[in-house]
Amino acid sequence: MTVARYIQVAPESSFGGATSAAFTRIRATGFSDNVNRNATFEEGCDIAAPTYAVAGVYKATGTIDGLLRFSQMSSIINNVLGDTGKLSMSANTSSMKVVIGDDQADDGAGVNIRYEGVAFTSMEFTFAAKEFVKAKYSWVGASAAIDTTTATAELQTDVLPGITYNAVVQAGGSAFNCKSLTLKVDRKIDEDYYFIGSPLLQGIYANAPTDISGTITFGAGEWDNLKKVITGDQDVTITAPALGTTAASHGGAVNELASTSLKILVGDSDASDTQCTFWLANIIMNETTHSVTGRNQWEKTVNYKAYVTSANDFQIAAATS
Repeated sequence: MTVARYIQVAPESSFGGATSAAFTRIRATGFSDNVNRNATFEEGCDIAAPTYAVAGVYKATGTIDGLLRFSQMSSIINNVLGDTGKLSMSANTSSMKVVIGDDQADDGAGVNIRYEGVAFTSMEFTFAAKEFVKAKYSWVGASAAIDTTTATAELQTDVLPGITYNAVVQAGGSAFNCKSLTLKVDRKIDEDYYFIGSPLLQGIYANAPTDISGTITFGAGEWDNLKKVITGDQDVTITAPALGTTAASHGGAVNELASTSLKILVGDSDASDTQCTFWLANIIMNETTHSVTGRNQWEKTVNYKAYVTSANDFQIAAATS
């Protein structure tokens, strides 16, 4: 059997169980898989070096880098979200299998490695002028096996990558000039979910709120969105007492913070085709960097973070129009 250099993924019907759908091969620019056996060594007072070792808990991790091809990557995106196209409000999430082909291993014969009980824990998307839309995914897995049975899925070569010149970025429903933008979703999966009696991860469970955040670098002429950081939703200044002032009574809104929505429409080189839509109903532009050097254009960058009141407040889904 000739082994290609590839990576493919498929959802599992249960944690570490059979696949519930066919494998999807991902066109990646790079990927990695790492195994840590967490060996435990005995040290004694009577000897100068460890005298005995046993394997500890098994931990596999990895990453996938590539250009955003939504139809190829949707199963990974949904695994991070915990639901189809939107953020899950549940702490439990489904698992996947990841199969990697090393075409150079075993003196060129090639080897397939299958990881089971995999959770994709984070994803980051980068939008920058003049470039393709880039995606990076990180995963953690429960176990691994040398795979001699799983067939290599056919690569969908007709799926085009997203490109920024056919992307649209909107805040509060209005398009704005944007040089670059990042969006990172960090699902806090418990990577220490082990029980006495087994060295393997025991399931996929989120043990902290999902962090949804990123940065936006505006065009030099942008002002309205930058002002959201400086004065909140006020025209001139935030409503707050001066230093050392003690208010005699509660004076209403103090220290206003502006919230807005963020929508990103991703297209490819076919100008009539929109691949997918990113929707964040509530983001806070929390921190800004505003600088200039010589006669260059102003650099205007904000860090933002999203909050959700329902699953529909954060969506990454196939375009509907």
